[in-house]
Amino acid sequence: MDKPLTLWINHTLAHPWADALFNGLSSKWGFGLPLALGICIFLGWRYRWDGAKLALFLVTALVIGDGVGGIIKLASPQLRPCSEIYTELRRPPGATGPCETYHSGMPSNHALNFFLLFMFVTWVWRSRLWGSVLFILAVAVATSRVYLGMHYPSQVLVGAGIGLATGAAAALVALRFSRAVRAIHRRQGVGNA
Repeated sequence: MDKPLTLWINHTLAHPWADALFNGLSSKWGFGLPLALGICIFLGWRYRWDGAKLALFLVTALVIGDGVGGIIKLASPQLRPCSEIYTELRRPPGATGPCETYHSGMPSNHALNFFLLFMFVTWVWRSRLWGSVLFILAVAVATSRVYLGMHYPSQVLVGAGIGLATGAAAALVALRFSRAVRAIHRRQGVGNA
């Protein structure tokens, strides 16, 4: 089911604006890292020292989640579509040849990191607006990985599941043990702070 669904998304949704959008969303240096950095800077600006501590906690969770995904990739022989079915894929303008670096695709670390970010921010920061925005971005980034032929849908779903679990675990630890989180909740007027 993975291959036909990947090819359907890759071919049927093809459009120049989708090429530009999904290439942009999949860019670690052009989108993912600047977004995470922007959230960290905002937390530090808005909540000062407590926000900086929360940002450090978030960065630590992302590093751990990304590391877990990397370890699973090393142990998993499942190839990416850009390695396995490269000749059948439609490559958007600007895309290079078959998978540039890593050929193992299980799980999608892009999906893992964005769903981790969504879960952590939603549970810890308790902002419905940011939670909604980050959920939409996580789904869009996950879709971009299939659209670009970098991951199969199953690899994206596994990445999202690991990200949700890791984000929830990090959020529970932060909620339980971080004084900075309690201070931020007091400033937000959140009950049980």
